[in-house]
Amino acid sequence: MPYWTKLPCKYSSLISLCNGPTLATRRGDIGFYVTVSGDDSFVFEHTVIVGRSNNLLVHSNKLLGVYTSNLNKHRQAVFFRFKGDPLTALGACDIAHLWSRGHRHSGVKDFEGTTQQRVGFSSAHWKGYRSAIAGLGSCAFGDAARRRLEKYQNRSQLTPKNVICSEMATLLYQLFVIEEDESKGFIKLDAKHTLPGTLALYLFESPFWNLVGRGK
Repeated sequence: MPYWTKLPCKYSSLISLCNGPTLATRRGDIGFYVTVSGDDSFVFEHTVIVGRSNNLLVHSNKLLGVYTSNLNKHRQAVFFRFKGDPLTALGACDIAHLWSRGHRHSGVKDFEGTTQQRVGFSSAHWKGYRSAIAGLGSCAFGDAARRRLEKYQNRSQLTPKNVICSEMATLLYQLFVIEEDESKGFIKLDAKHTLPGTLALYLFESPFWNLVGRGK
C-alpha cells in the first residue's frame, strides 16, 4: 500500500470543509495532501495532523523535522477524524506540539537557524532514505513496533529521534492511547513502515474513523 494508493471514491464527491477563512477541521484530525488526477481520483503525498487550533497543522519534512504551519484551505487535501472519545484526538495533538520545533510561516526569516529541532525527519545523510525504507517492511503491527513504542514511552515527552510524516501521525495516537485497542484510537500499524497511502487506506477501512471531507 504505497504512496500511489487510491481510495474507491472521487475527490469532488467528498464534502468540502471550507468554512470562511479556515477549514471545518478539528484538533487531532489526520490529513493528507493529495494529487487529484483527471479522472477525479487522488493519491496521497504527505501526512499532517491538525493542531491546537483548526487553522494549524503539524508536519514532519526532510528539511525541518516536526514543526507547525498555517493550514492552507486552498491545498488539495482530505481529512480523517476519530469517531471515539474526543480527548484521544486532543491528546495526540498535544504530543504533536511537544515534538514541534515551533511555528513556521511566510513572515519568519531563517526559521531553521533560529529554532531548535526536537524531533527530526531522518538522521541519514540522504534524508529520503528513511521514507524509502519505510515501504520495504511489513506495516503489520507486531513485536518490533511494540518494542519501539516501549522505548519511546520511557523518554521525556515520548519523543522518537526522527519520524517521517505518516510515521508521526501513527505514533501520536499510539503513544497517547498506549492500550492496543483500535476502538480507543490506537492505530494498529507498524509506524516505521507506514507510508501516507498505507495510513490513509487503514483509516478509510477502519470502523473507528471517518473520512470527513476535503479542502479545496
